[in-house]
Amino acid sequence: MRIGRNTAAGAEALRSSGMVHGSSGMVHAIGIVNAELRRWPARRWWIALASATATYVLIAIPTDLINTPFFAREVPPTGWSSP
Repeated sequence: MRIGRNTAAGAEALRSSGMVHGSSGMVHAIGIVNAELRRWPARRWWIALASATATYVLIAIPTDLINTPFFAREVPPTGWSSP
């Protein structure tokens, strides 16, 4: 039987499971996300890392955050410019 989290019994069941502190639904959502990320196989983590690196390179080269001979920048980038 599934207990809805909007009921008093559902809220108590979630609190007793250690996933929710108080009545915050955000903590419950973070717990679900963490549980799902722990289930990812290594291949999916490597693909995510490669995708993030490719995205960084595709953004950083034309904005000259990575120095290349193809692009020049008159004003140096600030510390928060790097994604």
